[in-house]
Amino acid sequence: AISEFPGDSLPAKAGRRVPRAALAVGCPCEGAPNVHGEALLRAWRKKAAELRRKYREVSGMPSVSRVLAVKPVGQQRLADSTRLEYHVRTGEHTWSNVTFLRPLGPERPRLTVLCLPGSGSDVGKVEAEFAHEVIREGWNACIMDARAALNPYYPAQNEAMALVNQSLHDLLCCLDWVAGRADVDAKRIAAMGVSQGGTHSWMVAAMDERIAAAAPVCGVCTYRSLWSEWRTEWYDGAWSSFLDSHSLYYFTPGILHWADQQDLCALAAPRPFCLIGGNHDNCFPLSGMRECNRDLSRLYDLLGAAKNFRYVEFEGPHSMPLHTRRTAYQFFREHLGD
Repeated sequence: AISEFPGDSLPAKAGRRVPRAALAVGCPCEGAPNVHGEALLRAWRKKAAELRRKYREVSGMPSVSRVLAVKPVGQQRLADSTRLEYHVRTGEHTWSNVTFLRPLGPERPRLTVLCLPGSGSDVGKVEAEFAHEVIREGWNACIMDARAALNPYYPAQNEAMALVNQSLHDLLCCLDWVAGRADVDAKRIAAMGVSQGGTHSWMVAAMDERIAAAAPVCGVCTYRSLWSEWRTEWYDGAWSSFLDSHSLYYFTPGILHWADQQDLCALAAPRPFCLIGGNHDNCFPLSGMRECNRDLSRLYDLLGAAKNFRYVEFEGPHSMPLHTRRTAYQFFREHLGD
Protein backbone atom coordinates (compact mmCIF):
# COMPACT_ATOMS: atom_id res chain seq x y z
CA ALA A 1 0.00 0.00 0.00
CA ILE A 2 1.18 3.52 -0.71
CA SER A 3 1.13 5.69 2.41
CA GLU A 4 2.25 8.97 0.91
CA PHE A 5 0.67 10.60 -2.12
CA PRO A 6 3.38 10.63 -4.82
CA GLY A 7 2.42 14.13 -5.92
CA ASP A 8 3.54 15.50 -2.56
CA SER A 9 7.15 14.87 -3.52
CA LEU A 10 6.95 17.05 -6.63
CA PRO A 11 8.50 20.52 -6.52
CA ALA A 12 6.05 23.06 -5.18
CA LYS A 13 4.83 25.78 -7.50
CA ALA A 14 6.06 29.30 -6.89
CA GLY A 15 3.13 30.80 -5.04
CA ARG A 16 -0.50 30.02 -5.76
CA ARG A 17 -2.25 30.53 -9.06
CA VAL A 18 -5.14 32.95 -9.00
CA PRO A 19 -8.22 32.13 -11.11
CA ARG A 20 -8.12 33.95 -14.44
CA ALA A 21 -11.17 36.05 -13.71
CA ALA A 22 -9.48 37.36 -10.57
CA LEU A 23 -6.37 38.33 -12.51
CA ALA A 24 -8.54 40.17 -15.01
CA VAL A 25 -9.98 42.47 -12.35
CA GLY A 26 -6.55 43.30 -10.92
CA CYS A 27 -6.44 41.21 -7.75
CA PRO A 28 -3.28 42.05 -5.78
CA CYS A 29 -0.73 39.59 -7.11
CA GLU A 30 2.56 39.81 -8.92
CA GLY A 31 2.30 41.94 -12.04
CA ALA A 32 -1.23 43.20 -11.33
CA PRO A 33 -2.31 46.54 -9.86
CA ASN A 34 -3.63 46.50 -6.32
CA VAL A 35 -7.37 46.84 -5.94
CA HIS A 36 -8.86 46.44 -2.48
CA GLY A 37 -12.07 46.35 -0.50
CA GLU A 38 -15.40 47.23 -2.07
CA ALA A 39 -13.76 48.29 -5.33
CA LEU A 40 -12.29 44.80 -5.71
CA LEU A 41 -15.62 43.14 -4.94
CA ARG A 42 -17.42 45.28 -7.50
CA ALA A 43 -14.80 44.53 -10.14
CA TRP A 44 -14.92 40.84 -9.28
CA ARG A 45 -18.71 40.64 -9.58
CA LYS A 46 -18.59 42.37 -12.95
CA LYS A 47 -15.94 39.99 -14.26
CA ALA A 48 -17.75 36.98 -12.84
CA ALA A 49 -20.94 38.01 -14.62
CA GLU A 50 -18.98 38.25 -17.88
CA LEU A 51 -17.55 34.74 -17.45
CA ARG A 52 -21.02 33.35 -16.70
CA ARG A 53 -22.28 34.82 -19.96
CA LYS A 54 -19.27 33.45 -21.83
CA TYR A 55 -19.82 29.99 -20.33
CA ARG A 56 -23.42 29.95 -21.55
CA GLU A 57 -22.27 31.07 -24.98
CA VAL A 58 -19.48 28.49 -25.28
CA SER A 59 -21.62 25.65 -23.93
CA GLY A 60 -24.61 26.40 -26.14
CA MET A 61 -26.89 27.03 -23.18
CA PRO A 62 -29.65 29.63 -23.57
CA SER A 63 -28.91 33.08 -22.17
CA VAL A 64 -31.39 32.45 -19.34
CA SER A 65 -32.80 29.27 -17.79
CA ARG A 66 -36.48 29.59 -16.89
CA VAL A 67 -39.05 26.95 -16.07
CA LEU A 68 -41.79 26.61 -18.69
CA ALA A 69 -44.37 24.64 -16.69
CA VAL A 70 -44.78 22.74 -13.43
CA LYS A 71 -47.10 19.76 -13.02
CA PRO A 72 -47.83 18.38 -9.52
CA VAL A 73 -47.92 14.59 -9.71
CA GLY A 74 -48.11 13.41 -6.10
CA GLN A 75 -48.23 14.24 -2.40
CA GLN A 76 -47.65 11.98 0.57
CA ARG A 77 -47.37 12.50 4.32
CA LEU A 78 -44.35 10.69 5.74
CA ALA A 79 -43.24 10.19 9.33
CA ASP A 80 -40.95 13.23 9.21
CA SER A 81 -42.10 15.28 6.25
CA THR A 82 -44.54 16.00 3.48
CA ARG A 83 -43.33 14.58 0.18
CA LEU A 84 -44.33 16.55 -2.91
CA GLU A 85 -43.56 15.35 -6.43
CA TYR A 86 -43.46 17.47 -9.57
CA HIS A 87 -42.63 17.30 -13.24
CA VAL A 88 -40.86 20.51 -14.25
CA ARG A 89 -40.74 21.41 -17.93
CA THR A 90 -37.37 22.82 -18.94
CA GLY A 91 -37.59 22.78 -22.73
CA GLU A 92 -39.82 21.92 -25.64
CA HIS A 93 -39.27 18.18 -25.20
CA THR A 94 -37.57 17.97 -21.80
CA TRP A 95 -38.72 17.64 -18.22
CA SER A 96 -37.11 17.10 -14.83
CA ASN A 97 -38.44 15.09 -11.91
CA VAL A 98 -38.38 17.05 -8.66
CA THR A 99 -39.17 15.70 -5.20
CA PHE A 100 -39.61 18.33 -2.50
CA LEU A 101 -39.53 17.17 1.12
CA ARG A 102 -40.83 19.65 3.71
CA PRO A 103 -40.63 19.07 7.49
CA LEU A 104 -43.94 18.49 9.23
CA GLY A 105 -45.45 21.44 11.04
CA PRO A 106 -46.42 24.94 9.99
CA GLU A 107 -45.50 25.89 6.46
CA ARG A 108 -42.94 28.68 6.53
CA PRO A 109 -39.89 29.78 4.56
CA ARG A 110 -37.01 27.48 5.46
CA LEU A 111 -33.42 26.91 4.52
CA THR A 112 -33.58 24.58 1.50
CA VAL A 113 -30.88 22.18 0.39
CA LEU A 114 -30.75 21.07 -3.25
CA CYS A 115 -29.79 17.40 -3.00
CA LEU A 116 -28.31 16.58 -6.40
CA PRO A 117 -27.93 12.98 -7.66
CA GLY A 118 -24.68 11.65 -9.02
CA SER A 119 -24.24 9.58 -12.16
CA GLY A 120 -26.32 6.43 -11.95
CA SER A 121 -28.34 7.85 -9.08
CA ASP A 122 -31.82 9.34 -9.05
CA VAL A 123 -34.45 10.95 -6.84
CA GLY A 124 -35.25 7.70 -5.03
CA LYS A 125 -31.63 6.86 -4.22
CA VAL A 126 -30.84 10.35 -2.95
CA GLU A 127 -33.94 10.35 -0.76
CA ALA A 128 -32.86 7.05 0.75
CA GLU A 129 -29.24 8.16 1.17
CA PHE A 130 -29.40 11.59 2.80
CA ALA A 131 -32.48 13.71 2.06
CA HIS A 132 -34.14 12.73 5.33
CA GLU A 133 -30.96 13.73 7.19
CA VAL A 134 -31.59 17.22 5.80
CA ILE A 135 -35.16 17.04 7.10
CA ARG A 136 -33.85 16.20 10.58
CA GLU A 137 -31.85 19.41 10.46
CA GLY A 138 -35.18 21.23 10.16
CA TRP A 139 -34.64 22.18 6.50
CA ASN A 140 -36.36 21.47 3.20
CA ALA A 141 -34.73 18.88 0.93
CA CYS A 142 -35.24 19.37 -2.80
CA ILE A 143 -34.07 16.49 -5.01
CA MET A 144 -33.78 17.14 -8.74
CA ASP A 145 -33.31 14.60 -11.50
CA ALA A 146 -31.50 16.54 -14.19
CA ARG A 147 -32.67 15.91 -17.75
CA ALA A 148 -35.24 13.20 -17.12
CA ALA A 149 -37.56 12.58 -20.06
CA LEU A 150 -41.19 11.79 -19.41
CA ASN A 151 -41.71 10.59 -22.99
CA PRO A 152 -39.94 7.82 -24.96
CA TYR A 153 -37.20 10.28 -25.85
CA TYR A 154 -33.60 10.32 -24.76
CA PRO A 155 -31.81 13.67 -24.85
CA ALA A 156 -28.21 13.36 -25.91
CA GLN A 157 -25.46 15.07 -27.84
CA ASN A 158 -27.66 15.92 -30.83
CA GLU A 159 -28.99 19.07 -29.20
CA ALA A 160 -25.83 21.08 -29.94
CA MET A 161 -25.14 21.12 -26.21
CA ALA A 162 -23.05 18.76 -24.07
CA LEU A 163 -25.12 16.58 -21.77
CA VAL A 164 -23.61 18.14 -18.64
CA ASN A 165 -24.85 21.53 -19.86
CA GLN A 166 -28.27 20.14 -20.75
CA SER A 167 -28.46 18.93 -17.15
CA LEU A 168 -27.16 22.24 -15.78
CA HIS A 169 -29.86 24.08 -17.71
CA ASP A 170 -32.50 21.78 -16.19
CA LEU A 171 -31.18 22.38 -12.67
CA LEU A 172 -31.12 26.15 -13.13
CA CYS A 173 -34.70 26.07 -14.42
CA CYS A 174 -35.76 24.07 -11.37
CA LEU A 175 -33.86 26.45 -9.08
CA ASP A 176 -35.75 29.36 -10.58
CA TRP A 177 -39.01 27.68 -9.61
CA VAL A 178 -37.80 26.55 -6.15
CA ALA A 179 -36.63 30.07 -5.24
CA GLY A 180 -40.16 31.37 -5.77
CA ARG A 181 -41.89 28.88 -3.48
CA ALA A 182 -43.59 30.27 -0.37
CA ASP A 183 -42.01 27.57 1.82
CA VAL A 184 -38.47 28.40 0.66
CA ASP A 185 -36.29 31.15 2.11
CA ALA A 186 -34.86 32.40 -1.18
CA LYS A 187 -31.84 33.86 0.63
CA ARG A 188 -30.91 30.50 2.12
CA ILE A 189 -30.68 27.95 -0.67
CA ALA A 190 -27.73 25.55 -0.56
CA ALA A 191 -26.51 22.78 -2.88
CA MET A 192 -24.74 19.50 -2.20
CA GLY A 193 -24.18 16.10 -3.78
CA VAL A 194 -21.53 13.53 -4.60
CA SER A 195 -19.77 12.74 -7.88
CA GLN A 196 -21.81 14.29 -10.71
CA GLY A 197 -24.05 15.66 -7.95
CA GLY A 198 -20.97 17.35 -6.50
CA THR A 199 -20.06 18.75 -9.90
CA HIS A 200 -23.61 19.99 -10.40
CA SER A 201 -23.48 21.58 -6.94
CA TRP A 202 -20.57 23.85 -7.83
CA MET A 203 -22.02 24.45 -11.29
CA VAL A 204 -25.36 25.80 -10.06
CA ALA A 205 -23.53 27.88 -7.42
CA ALA A 206 -21.23 29.30 -10.10
CA MET A 207 -24.04 30.13 -12.50
CA ASP A 208 -26.72 31.45 -10.13
CA GLU A 209 -26.05 33.75 -7.19
CA ARG A 210 -29.23 32.60 -5.49
CA ILE A 211 -27.24 29.58 -4.28
CA ALA A 212 -26.14 30.95 -0.92
CA ALA A 213 -23.71 28.10 -0.14
CA ALA A 214 -22.38 24.96 -1.81
CA ALA A 215 -20.68 21.81 -0.54
CA PRO A 216 -19.63 19.55 -3.44
CA VAL A 217 -18.34 16.12 -2.38
CA CYS A 218 -15.93 14.23 -4.66
CA GLY A 219 -16.87 16.45 -7.58
CA VAL A 220 -14.05 18.97 -8.05
CA CYS A 221 -10.65 18.87 -9.74
CA THR A 222 -8.95 20.66 -12.60
CA TYR A 223 -9.95 19.49 -16.05
CA ARG A 224 -6.30 19.34 -17.01
CA SER A 225 -5.51 16.85 -14.24
CA LEU A 226 -7.99 14.39 -15.75
CA TRP A 227 -5.75 13.78 -18.75
CA SER A 228 -2.38 14.38 -17.09
CA GLU A 229 -2.85 11.99 -14.14
CA TRP A 230 -3.18 8.20 -14.01
CA ARG A 231 -5.14 5.85 -11.77
CA THR A 232 -2.12 4.32 -10.03
CA GLU A 233 -2.03 2.07 -6.95
CA TRP A 234 -2.68 5.21 -4.93
CA TYR A 235 -6.21 5.14 -6.32
CA ASP A 236 -7.42 1.76 -7.58
CA GLY A 237 -4.50 0.35 -9.58
CA ALA A 238 -6.38 0.50 -12.88
CA TRP A 239 -3.43 2.22 -14.57
CA SER A 240 -5.71 4.07 -16.93
CA SER A 241 -6.22 7.75 -17.54
CA PHE A 242 -8.65 9.63 -15.33
CA LEU A 243 -10.45 10.42 -18.57
CA ASP A 244 -11.68 6.81 -18.43
CA SER A 245 -13.50 7.66 -15.20
CA HIS A 246 -15.81 10.00 -17.11
CA SER A 247 -17.69 9.87 -20.37
CA LEU A 248 -18.48 12.62 -22.85
CA TYR A 249 -21.38 13.84 -20.72
CA TYR A 250 -18.95 15.44 -18.26
CA PHE A 251 -17.14 17.89 -20.52
CA THR A 252 -18.03 21.29 -22.00
CA PRO A 253 -16.33 21.54 -25.42
CA GLY A 254 -14.18 24.64 -25.81
CA ILE A 255 -14.33 25.79 -22.19
CA LEU A 256 -10.56 25.48 -21.62
CA HIS A 257 -10.02 28.41 -23.98
CA TRP A 258 -11.64 30.47 -21.22
CA ALA A 259 -11.45 28.69 -17.89
CA ASP A 260 -10.43 25.57 -16.04
CA GLN A 261 -12.62 24.09 -13.34
CA GLN A 262 -11.32 26.20 -10.46
CA ASP A 263 -12.00 29.33 -12.53
CA LEU A 264 -15.61 28.25 -12.81
CA CYS A 265 -15.89 27.26 -9.14
CA ALA A 266 -14.52 30.72 -8.36
CA LEU A 267 -17.72 32.25 -9.74
CA ALA A 268 -19.34 31.23 -6.46
CA ALA A 269 -17.00 33.56 -4.54
CA PRO A 270 -17.30 35.22 -2.11
CA ARG A 271 -20.32 33.08 -1.13
CA PRO A 272 -19.65 30.15 1.25
CA PHE A 273 -18.05 27.19 -0.53
CA CYS A 274 -16.92 23.93 1.10
CA LEU A 275 -14.81 21.68 -1.15
CA ILE A 276 -14.87 18.09 0.18
CA GLY A 277 -12.99 15.22 -1.43
CA GLY A 278 -11.44 11.80 -0.85
CA ASN A 279 -7.70 11.42 -1.21
CA HIS A 280 -8.07 8.08 -3.04
CA ASP A 281 -10.84 9.19 -5.40
CA ASN A 282 -10.47 7.33 -8.71
CA CYS A 283 -12.63 9.88 -10.55
CA PHE A 284 -11.14 13.20 -9.39
CA PRO A 285 -7.32 13.26 -9.07
CA LEU A 286 -5.95 14.41 -5.75
CA SER A 287 -3.44 16.74 -7.44
CA GLY A 288 -6.26 18.47 -9.34
CA MET A 289 -8.40 18.77 -6.23
CA ARG A 290 -5.50 20.26 -4.25
CA GLU A 291 -4.76 22.72 -7.06
CA CYS A 292 -8.37 23.89 -6.94
CA ASN A 293 -8.05 24.31 -3.20
CA ARG A 294 -4.89 26.41 -3.55
CA ASP A 295 -6.40 28.69 -6.18
CA LEU A 296 -9.79 29.09 -4.53
CA SER A 297 -8.37 29.72 -1.07
CA ARG A 298 -6.12 32.38 -2.60
CA LEU A 299 -9.07 34.07 -4.28
CA TYR A 300 -11.21 34.02 -1.14
CA ASP A 301 -8.28 35.55 0.75
CA LEU A 302 -7.99 38.33 -1.84
CA LEU A 303 -11.72 39.03 -1.64
CA GLY A 304 -11.56 39.30 2.15
CA ALA A 305 -13.80 36.25 2.53
CA ALA A 306 -11.35 33.58 3.73
CA LYS A 307 -13.85 32.42 6.37
CA ASN A 308 -16.29 31.51 3.59
CA PHE A 309 -14.03 28.89 2.01
CA ARG A 310 -13.26 25.50 3.50
CA TYR A 311 -11.29 22.56 2.15
CA VAL A 312 -11.86 19.11 3.64
CA GLU A 313 -9.75 16.19 2.41
CA PHE A 314 -10.75 12.84 3.88
CA GLU A 315 -9.09 9.45 3.85
CA GLY A 316 -11.05 7.30 1.42
CA PRO A 317 -12.26 6.61 -2.11
CA HIS A 318 -14.92 8.19 -4.34
CA SER A 319 -17.80 8.32 -1.87
CA MET A 320 -19.88 10.48 0.46
CA PRO A 321 -19.61 8.91 3.92
CA LEU A 322 -21.70 10.18 6.82
CA HIS A 323 -18.95 12.40 8.22
CA THR A 324 -18.72 14.34 4.94
CA ARG A 325 -22.47 14.93 4.95
CA ARG A 326 -22.30 16.14 8.55
CA THR A 327 -19.48 18.47 7.55
CA ALA A 328 -21.72 19.94 4.85
CA TYR A 329 -24.68 20.37 7.23
CA GLN A 330 -22.48 22.08 9.82
CA PHE A 331 -21.04 24.36 7.13
CA PHE A 332 -24.54 25.37 6.00
CA ARG A 333 -25.62 25.98 9.59
CA GLU A 334 -22.58 28.15 10.31
CA HIS A 335 -23.13 30.33 7.28
CA LEU A 336 -26.89 30.26 6.72
CA GLY A 337 -28.22 29.75 10.25
CA ASP A 338 -30.98 27.42 11.42
